[in-house]
Amino acid sequence: MPQFWSAVLTKRGNEALAQANVRAQGFATYLPRIADNKPLFPRFFFVRQNHLFEDRWPVLRNTRGCQGPLMSGDVPGKVRHAEIIRMRDREHKGVIQLPLSFVPGQSLRVNAPSHFMHDHLVVFEGMLGTARAQVLWALFGTMSRTSVAVDVLEAV
Repeated sequence: MPQFWSAVLTKRGNEALAQANVRAQGFATYLPRIADNKPLFPRFFFVRQNHLFEDRWPVLRNTRGCQGPLMSGDVPGKVRHAEIIRMRDREHKGVIQLPLSFVPGQSLRVNAPSHFMHDHLVVFEGMLGTARAQVLWALFGTMSRTSVAVDVLEAV
């Protein structure tokens, strides 16, 4: 059976308070954070949809710090569990590591000892989704286009 979560809207600046109050009521919660302990999604956190949630989600509207779940019609909207896992997989010490922001035309170095392009300089062209970058690199005297994982690129 698929697992789902719901996004809960909080009052401005009350993400941690709202999450703590919802968790105290027995709900499983997740508040993704980025650098400086800021929420990844300001004014939102996630609550797991389970048997407790199905019967009691209306209490979220009256929980201190919350405004309530984002709705899809007259029921809380659903976020796939895989999306929550994807965010958690990007965490290091409780903080989500966002991809570096490169600018088209920027020179970068491939820094991955096991990669065939290790230590080569490339020129960033753009992102291909969230995990790969399209780059140009000099191959036999001509610029060739290829894609590499964004996590092996570093600014020069």
